Amino acid sequence: MKLKVMTILCLFALSVCAADPPDLYIAPYLQNVTPNSITVMWETKDAVIGKVIFGQNEELNQSATETTPVKIHEIHLTGLKTNTTYNYQAQYGKEKLTPASFRTAPPLGTKNWRLVVYGDNRSNPDTHTKNVQQIMKLNPAIVLNSGDLVATGTVYDQWKTQYFDPMRGLSEYVPIFPCLGNHERNADHYYNYMSVPNENKEVYYSFDYANAHIISLNSNSKDAPYQLGDAQTEWLIKDLKANQDKQWTIVFFHHPLFRC
Repeated sequence: MKLKVMTILCLFALSVCAADPPDLYIAPYLQNVTPNSITVMWETKDAVIGKVIFGQNEELNQSATETTPVKIHEIHLTGLKTNTTYNYQAQYGKEKLTPASFRTAPPLGTKNWRLVVYGDNRSNPDTHTKNVQQIMKLNPAIVLNSGDLVATGTVYDQWKTQYFDPMRGLSEYVPIFPCLGNHERNADHYYNYMSVPNENKEVYYSFDYANAHIISLNSNSKDAPYQLGDAQTEWLIKDLKANQDKQWTIVFFHHPLFRC
């Protein structure tokens, strides 16, 4: 069967903005899009109150604001229109970050859309950047990352240099859905930086997008055992049974089923 695709119209930034504020550590990126919501995240060096203004036009006449100062900002935009492009801008204090845009998910059952899957981008930021540039040309609706985002998940600096900086130009326009690889080492940094469906504390999860049911598993047996009777396996069985009516079921995880 051929996977039908449609081009999602996004205006991608082809270069990293040179005017980032000195107290910005990680630039805005998108998480967990649904037909009516999306999450905008970024990190500042100091704890401040963040705000996102957004709208369907240049006026950006809607906003969502945090209630307490934090370094890692996670602002959920809700009540959005389905399959609609919004412009947005993250702000804090006197700083207004580079504007970007996103598109909410299409109605459930939509057949034509585009997905990119990649992973193991760790250790070589230059190669990761080149891969991201190729992904940008495809204008995907969402991106799945199959793990090993960084070489050593417990090393704080690697999240910026190996993952977030190479993702500039893509991750502020297209939501990324990850899964855990062995190199993440189940580190707190992964859970702090990612905002995915949290029914299982973000260790493994599922969501619907268009005509697909997508499942992210943790294939690291020490962190999330997957034998029959283990929590992840029993959850997966129930999840598959509950979503048999979906046209597509996509399951992604880090380790291959077969090794060469």
